[in-house]
Amino acid sequence: MTLPTELIIARHGEAHCNREQIVGGLQGCRGLTDRGRRQIERLAQRLGQEHHERPIHAIYTTPLRRAQESAAIIGAYLSLDAETVADLAEQDYGAADGRPWTDVVVEYGDIPALDADRPLAAGGETWRDYLHRASVAIGEITTRHVGKRVLVLGHGETIDATFHHSWPCPSPFGPPRLSRRTMQASRPGCSNRSPGPDPPLVGDGP
Repeated sequence: MTLPTELIIARHGEAHCNREQIVGGLQGCRGLTDRGRRQIERLAQRLGQEHHERPIHAIYTTPLRRAQESAAIIGAYLSLDAETVADLAEQDYGAADGRPWTDVVVEYGDIPALDADRPLAAGGETWRDYLHRASVAIGEITTRHVGKRVLVLGHGETIDATFHHSWPCPSPFGPPRLSRRTMQASRPGCSNRSPGPDPPLVGDGP
């Protein structure tokens, strides 16, 4: 029987745009804070310890600076170069990029999460379109690394896209092709959504 791809989804460390509540697209993202770097260092150490017995074969990340910096730190620990996949980037918020979230939501006039077909701002991407492109990218990665262990260093939305790609699981048409595990480096703990006894990763404080 072919083993499923084990896909580890890790969220980037704390970024300046997170702390300042700025929409962090290509313009608004200024990379990791010092705290975010410490968080990723701790995650890298954990993955490095596992890597000896359960090697990670590839690292993928998004074009956004906070994800790139996080992937570079982890890649240095694992002696792997991260590959950037444009379609893994979080939802494109168009003209909202770089602006305060509070202002953008007020102008939107409603709760953005309630409408999957309405962009947050002019030139932006809908949630439904984001889920489609990102889940296709996840599917291509899992197909490329059947039976292997792969790290995707992305965003909170990357977790949603992964479940969108693989749920429901198992399928009546055969065994699951994907084993999922999620880690959130920039929060007090991690969410482990795949079977197994892995303990939670403690972050860099509340």
